[in-house]
Amino acid sequence: MTTVHYWARRRDPVTELRVGPILTYCPNCHFIPHSPHLYRGSRYGDVGGFSCQQCGGRVSVRDQDCRPPIQYSFMPDGPSGGSDGPSETIVYETLYRIRWTDFERVEAWTGRTILGKTGSGTFEFEPVVELLASHVRRQGLEVREAPIGLGIITWIPEPFRQWLDLLHSCAALER
Repeated sequence: MTTVHYWARRRDPVTELRVGPILTYCPNCHFIPHSPHLYRGSRYGDVGGFSCQQCGGRVSVRDQDCRPPIQYSFMPDGPSGGSDGPSETIVYETLYRIRWTDFERVEAWTGRTILGKTGSGTFEFEPVVELLASHVRRQGLEVREAPIGLGIITWIPEPFRQWLDLLHSCAALER
């Protein structure tokens, strides 16, 4: 299950991915295998790491101690390896379009409340995707593939690929 946390701050309400699939992205060669990493927060900012299947280097993954964004740092492999390789920061809330304003649009389209307007809370994401999919079906909309908002990204894991396509399809009605 994918979990989203929200905090209804007065001036700047936020949503954050707490549990869910993130990319196994290499900032050195930009390789993204179609097997995501399950993000479950971090321990003192350390999310984990992996070896790139394409260039063989080591990639460390960090966050801001269970807060966005996620930073991928490449460390060259071998005796000359160091920590001065390329890095890339990805804000998954923006890439996956799970921001407060996105959920407010879904609330307006479906007439259902997702976010608490005061305080904070956590909710499971998949039922929200199904709520939007039901709305799209009831409206008789054709599901259209959404463009990915970050040029280096070539693939988005489920359930976010479906979510992006559904948002894109509903937004087409507003134009």
